[in-house]
Amino acid sequence: MRCGMCGLTFPGGERTGCRGCPVAVVCGKVKCPSCGYENPASPRGRGEVRLSDLGPGSSGVVSRLDFGNKGLRKMLALGLLPGTRLSVRRRSPCCVLRAGNTELALDREVAQGIHVYLDEDLPEGQEVTVAHTD
Repeated sequence: MRCGMCGLTFPGGERTGCRGCPVAVVCGKVKCPSCGYENPASPRGRGEVRLSDLGPGSSGVVSRLDFGNKGLRKMLALGLLPGTRLSVRRRSPCCVLRAGNTELALDREVAQGIHVYLDEDLPEGQEVTVAHTD
């Protein structure tokens, strides 16, 4: 598994950071051993897709951000972080998406760095941690 926040690759099956947590068995999150971020567990479907590959009407949850330090800070400032639920409004001439009550227009290059789990690929009954943008 690759951490959506710091980019560290680690064995995804281990939930060592969740020891002692009463909901660790059913929470569906895997804690990164480096930064402590609680990553959503991989879905059973196609896996991650790039935001730039999604069409209008598609929706899902941000799984990771593939940017350098500067780009990562910009996405975090916009409220786009792993766990954020979003929907695609338009794809051309730029990617327009809705995340919470915010609509963002992103260049194709930026949209390629955002990886998403589609709603239809998420395990049934599994709650996904949604980042609050308030």
